[in-house]
Amino acid sequence: MIGKPDQIVQSRGQSNDLLATDGSALSRIHGSIVWEQFLAATGPYEVLLTLGFIRYLDLTRAVSSANHFLLRLNRKCFGKNFARRRRYLSGIAVLERKRASLTAPRSPHFHFLLRGSESDRKLDVASLADAAKFHSARLRYPTLNNLHPMGGRISAPGCVDVRPVTDLARLAGYLTKELHVNALDADNIGFVGVHGIDGLST
Repeated sequence: MIGKPDQIVQSRGQSNDLLATDGSALSRIHGSIVWEQFLAATGPYEVLLTLGFIRYLDLTRAVSSANHFLLRLNRKCFGKNFARRRRYLSGIAVLERKRASLTAPRSPHFHFLLRGSESDRKLDVASLADAAKFHSARLRYPTLNNLHPMGGRISAPGCVDVRPVTDLARLAGYLTKELHVNALDADNIGFVGVHGIDGLST
């Protein structure tokens, strides 16, 4: 598991002035410059992967489904024994809590900033994109006590986007402008490790 934002920054020898431990303090931090500094402190990242859903899921089921999705990607990229071999996708998960309308419930939407665990080997973005689209079509409505798929489809290849991370400033601007995520809100940021997402409030 990867820790909370302030722990990550401290563990990399960076100042934790960018982040605070309470959500109210984090919510007051605005702007793409802060996002860029945060990404630089917690990176580097190789890939931006977006995962959406074709039906409404509450946050608990959305996180469970995203973890099942990450599990499948890790097996595809690093093999069945990825956890034992300590080879897996890691990074951060940014949660976008969308509204279809003023009266509709919020539909969770994930933006993963990922890197591989092998410092001497870059992720194959094209292969990761193919795997993500393939496994998105096989996500099913989950139960709450395990990650086994149940029920109808909840995602599709059209709900997935994978692209390389090449410019932190543009990425920070995207997170700020397009996603309307102006603050580093602890409730909307989780960290991705061998067991999936850690830190998102459900």
